[in-house]
Amino acid sequence: MLPKFYLPRFINEPLGLEYLASAVRKDHEVQIFDSIAEGWNRYRPADDKGRFFYQGVDLKALQKKINYFKPEVIGLTWLFSVQNRPIIETINFVKTNNRNVFLIVGGSHPSANPVQTIRDNLGLDAVVFGEGEATLKELLDKGLKELETIDGLAFKKEGKIIQNKARAFVKNIDDIPPPARDLTPYNKYSKQMFYVFWFNRFKKFGFLGQKNQRRLAFFSSSLPFLEKIYYRLYNWRHEGDLQLPEGDVMTSRGCPNNCIFCAVHIIWKHVWRAHSVERVLEEISRLISQYKLKRINIQDDNFNISKERLIKICQGIVEKGHKITFSASGTYAPALDEEVLQWMQKAGFKNIRLSIESGNQEVLDKIIKKRIDLSKIPALVKMAQKYGMKVEGAFIFGLPGETKKTMRDSVDFAKSAGFDVVKYFIYQPFPNTEAYDVCKEKGYITEEYDPERIFITGNDAYVKTEEFSPEDVLNIARQLDK
Repeated sequence: MLPKFYLPRFINEPLGLEYLASAVRKDHEVQIFDSIAEGWNRYRPADDKGRFFYQGVDLKALQKKINYFKPEVIGLTWLFSVQNRPIIETINFVKTNNRNVFLIVGGSHPSANPVQTIRDNLGLDAVVFGEGEATLKELLDKGLKELETIDGLAFKKEGKIIQNKARAFVKNIDDIPPPARDLTPYNKYSKQMFYVFWFNRFKKFGFLGQKNQRRLAFFSSSLPFLEKIYYRLYNWRHEGDLQLPEGDVMTSRGCPNNCIFCAVHIIWKHVWRAHSVERVLEEISRLISQYKLKRINIQDDNFNISKERLIKICQGIVEKGHKITFSASGTYAPALDEEVLQWMQKAGFKNIRLSIESGNQEVLDKIIKKRIDLSKIPALVKMAQKYGMKVEGAFIFGLPGETKKTMRDSVDFAKSAGFDVVKYFIYQPFPNTEAYDVCKEKGYITEEYDPERIFITGNDAYVKTEEFSPEDVLNIARQLDK
């Protein structure tokens, strides 16, 4: 479910589901149904005021898939609280129409409180919490029996809800097979660009109304004979930049940093585990040969913690002669230097994001707890640009402990540091994070707050402190729009 300002939304392949499928497919028949990708250019209202929209196909399409495949077990991924409404609707729909199916959920939201998740959703049979591959495999290998012996599982038994102990992380993540991309409609993950292209053009004709704009964009983006033409035009217009079609790779899991607002640690804790250089290069080569990709997005939370590993990956890409472009959204500024940037350029990196978070050093040191020296950032940005990369700076506004002055410092720094693009985020109080606990304890969360309405890129503020109001946060942050 998406707020109106999100339209149209880009979509990514469901790496989590692909990893789970790859972990069990050797001994069990498995299929993936990505409801968003199957209806990648379909949007329909989720409320009567046109504030929220569903993207993808409806539950009837899911039931058709169930009728065809006849699964014994169905698993749903539940990443964020904002997915509560559609996930709960799906749980109730699936269980009502398929009473004998064993229904599981996994992901960040249920991992934060597995017992409460089952208590609130009586249609569920179990929750896989934490890292899911080994837990799901053991559950299926044991034929849905001996549930109390399976680490990382919460389940119902004789009217009670039982939560087993957490499962230890897989020490060597190379032991987890590569994502089962062949089970997804892989070619559709790049097609969202078609919809965005047409939607933005029809949007200029305001008299059409948004409903007709969506319909025209759906029709235009669905014409199969335009696909090759669109790719060629896009790549011609973006020559020397990020190309299409694109795909995603995750070369590591977790992040060792301690940012107080981040929900990544609910599953990954503060542990960073990386695939070997050989595994990463093998996966990149497979994507290029099998799917003819021209762009790969590195989806790690923290891609470049190990300088030696990153350089070896780049060297391997160069040695293999891959002609492809890369972007990296989880790039840690203190671990970048000229040698790293040189190799990233040679490998084809065109875009990097530096999540600076704040332009006030004291906020970084004492509130966010992120080890970044702001005095070094402008030179780093300039150096990355020298090696042909566009640099995005990301900042967050409205954290507990900030003041209007520190937020203005962020605006000033973001404007002066030389970024090609500045992206700002309004702090969203995600439960089970340190910042949320502070807000809850001090009564900073406003009455308008609803965990089912918060988005990582949300444009509403829900925190009011002695130092600022939600309106202050929005007014200051939006100075970056000017």
